[in-house]
Amino acid sequence: MGNRVGDWGDVAPLVPLAFWLKAREEVAKVNPGCIWLSESVEPEFILDLRSRGMTNLSDSEIFQAFDMCYDYDIHKFFRQYLKGGGPAWPLHRRYQHAGIYLS
Repeated sequence: MGNRVGDWGDVAPLVPLAFWLKAREEVAKVNPGCIWLSESVEPEFILDLRSRGMTNLSDSEIFQAFDMCYDYDIHKFFRQYLKGGGPAWPLHRRYQHAGIYLS
């Protein structure tokens, strides 16, 4: 798997879920305490790739195989908040975007 600060699924959403489920099963045989970390991707990217018939997992799909997910998909909204561009509360609405998190 991906990068070496431990291992995490770098751009894991672009890999089929069946792979991650099998990988997790196999890794658990030798390292049952392994913590699985994935990144998320922006909703527009998910929709774009899916419209072209490509694999792109939503957060809810990622959480079927991973323990944690760092939410890259809200990065630009969080930065806006940090720069005084508005309250943090509206960020939750991002997860309602186009129903893609309901897979």
